Amino acid sequence: MGAEMPPKISFHPERRPAFAFLRLLGLHEGKRLTSSASVRAVLMRALAIVCALHLSGAHWAALQTVAWTGMLVTRSQTEGVEEAVRTTFDGQHPCKLCVVVNKGHQQEREGMQVAIVQMLSQASFLIPQTVYVPPPMFVRLSYGSRQCQGLARGKTPPTPPPRLA
Repeated sequence: MGAEMPPKISFHPERRPAFAFLRLLGLHEGKRLTSSASVRAVLMRALAIVCALHLSGAHWAALQTVAWTGMLVTRSQTEGVEEAVRTTFDGQHPCKLCVVVNKGHQQEREGMQVAIVQMLSQASFLIPQTVYVPPPMFVRLSYGSRQCQGLARGKTPPTPPPRLA
């Protein structure tokens, strides 16, 4: 018997937009992950996307969304939906998770600012102590010889000149 092929990845992105992430990773209908290089490429692309989301602060946005959803569900059970929406998004009634997210985001921002200031204060590589300028080198440039001219045109231009149509 021959070697078994891995199963095809089959999905329909037009029917399920949640599969757009798979298309972003380079997986589309009919694509098979047959070699370790293709698996490695997909994993590296996924890691790059996760890193980009982390660097952009998407993890704080995701946690804040979870907190707001929980607040809306909890408050709409005891209060009306209108009151739950108003108290959730007014900023005056944060839940415990909202406080943690806000504090963590603030600490992360302050830590980045301190790191940037320290890095720039130690940036002595930007202003070197001594600058070495090598002496100029005079090199005689030789241009092409006069024998290297273009070919003369064999035909004369048409007379009278052609008219524009």
